[in-house]
Amino acid sequence: MSKNAVRMSDIAKELGISVVTVSKALSSKDGVSESLRQKIEQTAAQMGYRPKNMERANEKLRTVGILIAHYLIKPEHSFYWALYLSVVECLKEHNYNCMFEPVATEEQKPTLPAFVSNGTVEGVFVLGNMPRDYLQLLEQTALPLVQVDTNCDAKAVCVIPNSYWGISEMTEYLIGKGHRKIGFVGSVDANTHIQDCYYGYLKALAFNKIEVNREWILPDRNGVEFKRNFDLPAVMPTAFVCCSDQAAYHFVRDLQQKGYRIPTDISVTGFYGYIFSTLVSPPLTTYGIDLKNMAEKAVDAQTSMIENRSQKHGMYVVCGEIVERGSVVEI
Repeated sequence: MSKNAVRMSDIAKELGISVVTVSKALSSKDGVSESLRQKIEQTAAQMGYRPKNMERANEKLRTVGILIAHYLIKPEHSFYWALYLSVVECLKEHNYNCMFEPVATEEQKPTLPAFVSNGTVEGVFVLGNMPRDYLQLLEQTALPLVQVDTNCDAKAVCVIPNSYWGISEMTEYLIGKGHRKIGFVGSVDANTHIQDCYYGYLKALAFNKIEVNREWILPDRNGVEFKRNFDLPAVMPTAFVCCSDQAAYHFVRDLQQKGYRIPTDISVTGFYGYIFSTLVSPPLTTYGIDLKNMAEKAVDAQTSMIENRSQKHGMYVVCGEIVERGSVVEI
């Protein structure tokens, strides 16, 4: 293999590791052990890889597109803006440009952005939920497609948080704190993330032989807008698991306005571990998802498809962990 042909992806393939790990090692960034760094540098030298500044002088700069439903770029959904920035940062490490466009999802006849239809981009990311007819248009282009934190499609690569096991673990956490009366906040018919959360909640209850009370399952949104005023049951549980930090944020504020003390009267948990979990008082105990890990998996899959001229299908599930804060009390 000639020197001009050697790319980070070639080194990653040779060693069976991710391109992001190779990039970190060759640019002396944190996150790589010294032994692995030396192995990567040795392999790079043996394969004839040239330093990044020399390689990029002659390397074709590739461009990908990033699409987000327009309503998800509002401050209310700032998780997706942070996810977008994480994807952009990872793309920079691969020497990729990106083009961004919000998608007007309410259009009766969806149209693709010009950078997709005219072949400007070599691959597409979809962040967050997107209408099925729009995804079908993207599939018809035959461009490599990676969907991140969205309804999964069998014809694309999907990178999702472990919503099912995450909420199951969070429900088990509440049970371990003595709670047996536990509700769920999330509009189950809204998207697959909330559905996975809901089934994780049911799984934990069933495993612990706790009966489901349907009056304690509350929707968190009207259409695409989060609810601010919740219809509470006459008899309240001692705890609620919420499908997202945003939903939990609005739920806690509504509970407090109605006279409930958090967590003295009711414990509340969130999901994702992003900024909304810290904007409410007390801060939310939440299930934290590693945004950077999600972005790295998505970018690794996309660049691999582009550089190997191949299509992939499948799912990558990003694990998380419970972040304990002040919104849960032991009973």
